[in-house]
Amino acid sequence: LDSWPPKFVAKQKLKGFEMIVNITAMDNAVWEIVKGKRKLKKFCARRLVLDLNENTTVGELKALIEQYVGIPFGRQILSAEVDGTFFGSAEGESYIVDLDEDSCSMEQHGIDRFGRIIHLRVNRFDCNGDFDFAQANFLEEGYHFHQH
Repeated sequence: LDSWPPKFVAKQKLKGFEMIVNITAMDNAVWEIVKGKRKLKKFCARRLVLDLNENTTVGELKALIEQYVGIPFGRQILSAEVDGTFFGSAEGESYIVDLDEDSCSMEQHGIDRFGRIIHLRVNRFDCNGDFDFAQANFLEEGYHFHQH
């Protein structure tokens, strides 16, 4: 055991509810410089646990994700898995809800009471539906966002 005794972290009291944001491995790759070349250091999915409240908007959630992960606001595609009871279905069923209106709140989507998980994907296409090569680099350095 490298770190003994174990360290306990006390979290602040929740202001609303905790929601997990799942980021796929493809959108979460970590690169490092080894002997002057970029190498893939980590390729795994990531889960953020965020403290949200019912009035948190989709836009505020995107800004929070950008702050934590660095994926630009305009590149994020969010969807939520919501319990079917929000839609009047049998308990245990779930629905996928697209979170594409930045001004809508978690309460309007039923995420505050019925949300299970939020999924994040990165939009790699421009407004014409063409792959946006200007935002990505696929040469020997591997794929990564250009930071402007």
